[in-house]
Amino acid sequence: MTESAATFPIALADWLRRRVASGADSDPIAGAGAALPPISALPQAFSQHFEDPAPREQVLQACLEQVGGERAFLVERDAKETWRVIAARSFDGEEIRNPDEKVIPQLLARAYERREGVFIADLEEEKCAEELRRKRQPRTRSLLILPLLPSATTLYIDHRFQRLEIEKANGWAFGWLFTLLLDGERARAAEVRAAALDNEMREARRALRGRRGHARPESGVADAAPRARGSAAAAAEAVIVGESPEMKEILQLLARVSNASAPVLINGESGTGKELVARYVHWHSDRAGGAFISENCAALAETLLETELFGHVRGAYTGASEERPGLFELASGGTLFLDEIGDTSPGMQKKLLRVLQEGMIRRVGGSETIKVDVRIISATNKDLHSEVERGAFREDLYYRLNVIHVPLPPLRRRLEDLPLLVDHFLAQLNAEAEVNKSYTPEFVEALRAHHWPGNIRELQNQIRRVFALSDEILLPEHLSPQVRSDAQHRPAPAPLSVDSVLAQGSLSDATEKIEKEIIAAALLRCRGNKAEVCSLLKIPKTTLYAKLKRYGLAST
Repeated sequence: MTESAATFPIALADWLRRRVASGADSDPIAGAGAALPPISALPQAFSQHFEDPAPREQVLQACLEQVGGERAFLVERDAKETWRVIAARSFDGEEIRNPDEKVIPQLLARAYERREGVFIADLEEEKCAEELRRKRQPRTRSLLILPLLPSATTLYIDHRFQRLEIEKANGWAFGWLFTLLLDGERARAAEVRAAALDNEMREARRALRGRRGHARPESGVADAAPRARGSAAAAAEAVIVGESPEMKEILQLLARVSNASAPVLINGESGTGKELVARYVHWHSDRAGGAFISENCAALAETLLETELFGHVRGAYTGASEERPGLFELASGGTLFLDEIGDTSPGMQKKLLRVLQEGMIRRVGGSETIKVDVRIISATNKDLHSEVERGAFREDLYYRLNVIHVPLPPLRRRLEDLPLLVDHFLAQLNAEAEVNKSYTPEFVEALRAHHWPGNIRELQNQIRRVFALSDEILLPEHLSPQVRSDAQHRPAPAPLSVDSVLAQGSLSDATEKIEKEIIAAALLRCRGNKAEVCSLLKIPKTTLYAKLKRYGLAST
């Protein structure tokens, strides 16, 4: 290990805790500056044992400020020894997309297995730097790793461009934060073990009932996805939930084109799940064994984006001390997802067109061409055809990218999928917190009244909010003020009249429209349980199935 790296025993945390418990140095962060939150607020926050993301983010932000970090992660190792990010925070508060792909598993494993913290001032000076690049690990310059023993959770702080200021940090202040993290994680680990034992007992009882012939089939969210050919864990994150007519058409299209090598252009409003569709295509294709790498083209200036995509040679610019591969090289054999492709500059559009035409890239500052085998999936919330017509986007690049077009509908056009989506997000939250919360039919009805400008991402955040505020049942009163207001001011249905019936075209058309609305409402109230719908409407199951098929309603 070079002079830029250092390790320290985790036993330091136990020593710090004993010092605090005995009253010695009772206020170790006095005078540490306003960057840290009040120490008195932290123990109360951690009494929740991380069930609420707010305390985690508070401490992660404090740690970032203390050591001059760019990103902080709480990472957990599961029974299969896979590292999973359970909390992430950037210094500027921006969302960290795909946080699991931003940490380096090898360094996490080394710190955890050796039971020691690791501080690397400059990763480029380490012997392992070349190996990490070869294994396509995420880029970073400086990092700090603190295993929170005895739990399987680790604190991971890094900066991609600058050195962390661990030398200048107030050791007592950081020790306080570390001690609180450790206490919270130990309590949380005990709860997880107790919940796992309880779950094993429930599974044993369920298996016993099954052997006795009393097992009941359990209904759940329909998985419309075909079997993935890649990693089961990664493919599980690329499940598309939806049975509305538009979503069924999209799933049928994706099933046909996933194995094709042709570029895919995904078009949809912000929050409709464009990256999810891109991941779905990757994990259900023959390229699932390769890398899936995403880049937001709108987040970087043209020069930075060029370096990120194509890499650079040594001496290409000030600070380029060695060669570095770009995302096209790292994604070779896999898929490169270019989000917000409509925001790229004319110069970048020209360079992308050359790659699509030739399958070759040239690193910034270099003369050698490098062959790459990459499937391009791009996405935009703009109408690229209109952008072409007004000269803001290259026509030749548009036709190269738009070989397979996937238009994603906004959530307001697929409200029949609301129960499925709510069930899906709630199941995820229940699994993470190891609880079993549910919701009322009135809760879904309140959601239907909202316009959802933020689409599925907004819905997911609403479910997270209500989940954090509720006890056992998700109720409409826990929704945000805007969604609650829309539900309260939802216009009442117009009374039937001869004129309103004639406006539908005929008595038969009006009757079918009303019948469709009643069945859709019954499906919502019964959360897709068709037996309950039949009981509620007092109709045979064969009649219900026929009407579901006739009206194109979602079947759950």
